[in-house]
Amino acid sequence: MFDDTIAALSTPPGSGGIGVVRVSGDKALSILNAVFRRKKDASAMKSHTLYYGVAADEKGEVADEVLACYMKKPATYTREDVVEIHCHGGSSCVAGVLRLVLLNGARPAEPGEFTKRAFINGRIDLSRAEAVMDVISAKTDLARRAAINRLQGSVHKECAEISTEIVSVLARVEASIDYPEHDLEEITLKDVKDRSLRLIKRLDRLIDGAHRGRVLQYGVETAIVGKPNVGKSSLLNFLLGEDRAIVSDTPGTTRDAIQECANIKGVPLRLADTAGIRETTDEIERMGVEKALRHIDSADLLIIVLDGSSPATEEDISLLMNTRERKRIVAINKSDLPSALHLEEEWIKPDEIIKISLLDEIGANKLLEKIKDMFFLGEIEQKDTLISGLRAEQALRRCRDGLCNVVRAVDAGLPEDFCTIDLRESHAALGEITGETTDDAVIDKIFSEFCVGK
Repeated sequence: MFDDTIAALSTPPGSGGIGVVRVSGDKALSILNAVFRRKKDASAMKSHTLYYGVAADEKGEVADEVLACYMKKPATYTREDVVEIHCHGGSSCVAGVLRLVLLNGARPAEPGEFTKRAFINGRIDLSRAEAVMDVISAKTDLARRAAINRLQGSVHKECAEISTEIVSVLARVEASIDYPEHDLEEITLKDVKDRSLRLIKRLDRLIDGAHRGRVLQYGVETAIVGKPNVGKSSLLNFLLGEDRAIVSDTPGTTRDAIQECANIKGVPLRLADTAGIRETTDEIERMGVEKALRHIDSADLLIIVLDGSSPATEEDISLLMNTRERKRIVAINKSDLPSALHLEEEWIKPDEIIKISLLDEIGANKLLEKIKDMFFLGEIEQKDTLISGLRAEQALRRCRDGLCNVVRAVDAGLPEDFCTIDLRESHAALGEITGETTDDAVIDKIFSEFCVGK
């Protein structure tokens, strides 16, 4: 299907134990023959077998000692002939081997082009292609398991089963339209409604799981907020398990948002320790406060830190009142000291409060459990289908909307033709997830976000 042969480094750039140069396309074997030197030429190599030799140019100048493998199509990642050359992982070694490959007929691969060829050549569908990057970028074991399930076809299987059912319903409606003499319209429409309602319930489960999948894959955007000197930076350091932020008794130490990732009992958090919120005439601190307010607006979870040893200030009350409708935890710090903080019921719900002391880690485990409970993920089973991408979730919602329209059309006594339109739209929406009905521009955009070499 492709006339050209591509090549790229498939291991991370920089120094390492090994570097792998991958080649895919019709010229892969001839390129290997041109650059790989051993006692027998490369054409005598068995498929999917590693051989020792050297990579060298036409004059015999050796670039590196290597292991080489030729994989004959179609039993390859791209369903094309594939060659891998394993060299030493130094940047000079890798560059030398890749240069030889490019000089002998390959061109540099574009981001995600190996996986794109696997998709276009029919080895994987679009949902599995997207799962490749989810596996690579997974931040926790739970995220990795969910991504592996998608890579092994859980999303494809669900979509295929629902799609087959929609086609079956559509065929039933069209048969009733084409053969009105059988007078089965009433029976047909009841069956169409019942089957559509069952599919809607199945789609609801997938859509509900999409939020869980997104949390697993991309993490919970979390802002640690409060007035100065209440222990926000100490809390960040505790959650990270390292001294990432400067901790000082001087108010206003944090001027900018510090952003890091943490794994809290399987829940990935994208943490932002923000500047203390208060009125200030310091220009740099004021910019930090404005940035903190923006983090509050965009966060999935707020951890509001209060000083339990001091009465509530206007800043505390304003922060609590303005975030009442948000998903939040209110961490009352310095609980090892005599309490002086009184909170009104209109400001806060009792179940939002966790009393902690970051000095001696009192209540720290309760805070971690609270975060886990708010975003409970549980164990990832082989049967679980957790869609992570917003693109796929939106397609599921469009499919559901179409089926809901079918149910409404039946209830309203509209002609059967109305059902066929919505059933076709639902079927097309599912096809966007697997790639059957996806725009070329969308496909190009998806693969452009992959790393080069994958």
